[in-house]
Amino acid sequence: MLDNLGASLKDAVKKLAGKTVIDREHVLRIVYQELVRMMGTPGEVTLGPQTILMAGLQGSGKTTTTAKLARYFQRKGLRVGVICADTFRPGAYDQLKTLCDRIGVACFGDPNESDAIKIVREGPRGGTPLRRT
Repeated sequence: MLDNLGASLKDAVKKLAGKTVIDREHVLRIVYQELVRMMGTPGEVTLGPQTILMAGLQGSGKTTTTAKLARYFQRKGLRVGVICADTFRPGAYDQLKTLCDRIGVACFGDPNESDAIKIVREGPRGGTPLRRT
């Protein structure tokens, strides 16, 4: 896909050859048009049961993004539950609990458990519900 984008942009730049001033907006427009062309027509997104794993570097916003996604799906009419399996960061459980409480989303986990796999396996079935909607 990136190879196609590169080739398309090269062709577009060749068309601009000889011009003394190239407008930044014009270049951005070309990039945008090529990306739209490559991605095709918009498709329909079906919302249904999903499991989403949030993984990333420390401080990259996983906890906040989890709450934002939970709220997004909640507003789409879906029942949402969040499992906190971060066993490394001391405040992770409390932060996620606070965010879930604010938006009315069920949050499960055990801040005293050091086995993340166990937390996820138990999840809503055996975990500690912090709040149910």
